[in-house]
Amino acid sequence: MFVKTTRAKGYEYVKLVESYRESGTTKHRVLFNFGRADVIRKDESFLKIVNRLCEVLKSPESDFDVDLLDECSEEAELFNYGYIPYLKLWKEHGIEGCIEEAQSDTKITFSLSQTVFLMVCQHLLSPMSKLATFERQGRYFNMPEIPLHQMYRALEYLSLAKEEIEKELFEYNYVRANKTVEVVFYDLTTLHFESQLSDEELREFGFSKAGKYNEVQVMLGLIIDADGMPVGYELLKGNTYEGHTISKVIKKIQKRFKISRVIIVADRGINNKDALDEIKKAGCGYIMAAKIKGASAQLQKKVFDEKDFVDMHNKEGELEFRYK
Repeated sequence: MFVKTTRAKGYEYVKLVESYRESGTTKHRVLFNFGRADVIRKDESFLKIVNRLCEVLKSPESDFDVDLLDECSEEAELFNYGYIPYLKLWKEHGIEGCIEEAQSDTKITFSLSQTVFLMVCQHLLSPMSKLATFERQGRYFNMPEIPLHQMYRALEYLSLAKEEIEKELFEYNYVRANKTVEVVFYDLTTLHFESQLSDEELREFGFSKAGKYNEVQVMLGLIIDADGMPVGYELLKGNTYEGHTISKVIKKIQKRFKISRVIIVADRGINNKDALDEIKKAGCGYIMAAKIKGASAQLQKKVFDEKDFVDMHNKEGELEFRYK
């Protein structure tokens, strides 16, 4: 094994490389990427580890100058490797493969999956703009560097290929695994823009769940299954009445994913006669939240009657909840 340095995009990178022979030919393989040389030279934590290894191995000298520790006046840069569990999920649920499959039919030459993954991680760990994501991506340990223009191009392509990717993901996580979707949860939220300019397609003024009444917005209707996995989503115009969204979303989801029967579980936002009639017309069932206070006297009497309740107990025999 030996340490090798390479240059790319104006930076020097340090790698741990192993030499081996295959079919009589000497080849090299990278065992570990340490990252940019200019960064790790200023990393006190890294330098301490290197010099401690030299002490343990009783090496007479180190390639890393111990005096550098005193010269590092600023705090050592901390690298983030908390994205690794997300990377595992990214691959296990077929997201990486589905995006790569969708890319194969395009002229895009960069890795669309890697580009999208960086933006997803940044949104999960510390939401910020695409420009800030580009400027701070070096903090992610051993993650490939993504140019800013690739992020913008990736967003444009994802918008065009949204339904294709969702279909591929459904095939991977349900059809391939011989799973069915019978119960889905539906909810609606609003996404606002730092703008007062509406358009004819989606951006419009409406009731904002985030309290942003002076900005235009769009509405996002999301369907997830009983395990909390997203099945699909639809974007709707920002001034759409919540009760009128459910039938549109149901019809699109059923058509795209060929789901025969769906039970909609939702909050009070769409608990009105028109919305429930639309759900029944679509051949679906529903479970809705409702206020007892606003119910009829007959229904209140039935709810508060102690008869016909079924008790549900946990493993220790303690009462957890009751229903009828």
